Amino acid sequence: MSIVLKTAPVDPPLANDDWTRTQDLITMLFLGNNGPILRVVGGNIVKGSVFQIGGAIYYADSDTAITGSASDYVKITPAGATASASYVADLSGVSWSDEYNGYVDVSGNLYIFDEGLALSAGEISECHKRYLHINENGVVNIAEANITEANITEANITEANITEANITEANIDNTYIYGFGVDIGNIDISGMGAPAVAMINSTTIAFIDSDLEQLRTYTWSGSAWSLSGSGLSIPGVGAPSICALSTTDIAMIDLTTRTLTKYHWDGSSWAQVGNGLTLIALGNSAIASLDSDDVAVYGSTIQVLRTYHFDGTDWALSGSELSLTGAGAGALAPMDSTHVVFLDSANEELRTYTWSGSAWSLSGDVLSLTPIGSPVLAKLDSSHYLVVDDTNKKFSTYYWDGTKWYKEKDGLPIIMDTWVYIAITAISDTEIVFANKYFEKLSLYKAVKLLT
Repeated sequence: MSIVLKTAPVDPPLANDDWTRTQDLITMLFLGNNGPILRVVGGNIVKGSVFQIGGAIYYADSDTAITGSASDYVKITPAGATASASYVADLSGVSWSDEYNGYVDVSGNLYIFDEGLALSAGEISECHKRYLHINENGVVNIAEANITEANITEANITEANITEANITEANIDNTYIYGFGVDIGNIDISGMGAPAVAMINSTTIAFIDSDLEQLRTYTWSGSAWSLSGSGLSIPGVGAPSICALSTTDIAMIDLTTRTLTKYHWDGSSWAQVGNGLTLIALGNSAIASLDSDDVAVYGSTIQVLRTYHFDGTDWALSGSELSLTGAGAGALAPMDSTHVVFLDSANEELRTYTWSGSAWSLSGDVLSLTPIGSPVLAKLDSSHYLVVDDTNKKFSTYYWDGTKWYKEKDGLPIIMDTWVYIAITAISDTEIVFANKYFEKLSLYKAVKLLT
């Protein structure tokens, strides 16, 4: 059996067969309206699916295999009493037909696909049919036009509505531009204070906070977090900021001790390397690595951007500082050995600064993010960065083209009754680590496809 033609009666009906055919077409009308929501499942056209092809009605009287290499687009080709289904790589030569309310080519073949996927892939420029699509896993994909901040409220998003059972690898997009917001694994860190995190390799992060005052290592197995090795007690740490210098080393600065220090991870424990450098009146600080020996440091009290160099034993100021008068609570993220990303709560601008080897200067255009609260930043790749702040309370992705900043997507809202200290770092361009004092958890968040 296959996709079969339902023969139309002659006009006017002359014989009993014509009346049967008329009834058959009425049946097809009801089947079309109430038939399978998913017409393509597991490489087959689903039994019960109805298609109008060039004014003729075809009906799948059994599950019918789709030939060719699997793709997002299926062509239905009529051939007399039957029609065949085949995958096609793209929608070249396909356009919308107002006459038949479907996508066809010049030969009259019908094409079926999810408009949202085709729109995001650039195969079509507008949607004519559904804005909601349910995939084979039963997941509803929502077109971008239907997602607005006005439609997404904290009241509509609860833990009861978001469960791990509803989130599978099949539903997680491989590109981060669609937003972050799905917690796929976390570990409790009871008593957590203001946290700081830094990726030291793709599965391992350094962690410290202001209450437990212990530098720790956590490892992600692919499905769960675990504490690795032993921690290092660092008494008196307040509101720390850390950055990775290599796969084994980090640099740290904090509000209370005000000491810039290097630490080494040997695979089982942390140890201080060389001497720390006390920085006077720094205030709330941010730090980002330029290379394995040089870091950029910002302090909210002194409102300057500086570079410090580690010679193997001691830290020292390198070159001249750059005044950032009027800046508030700030965040830094590395770009490369000569550039950093900066954002603060007073100027509310996403900026790029360049290090010449002796001085800092502003590069390219800035992007206003007004309004924005105290921010944190994470580098996803060489040109994409994630921003979280305590005013907007969501994961937002931004793109740097070398001269200008562009906003890409907002992820899901971060829902906390009380907004408290958070920290983020990226372990890949689709995975970020999120630590927060409110939930006292270390979580791995993945990019999710909000537009399909």
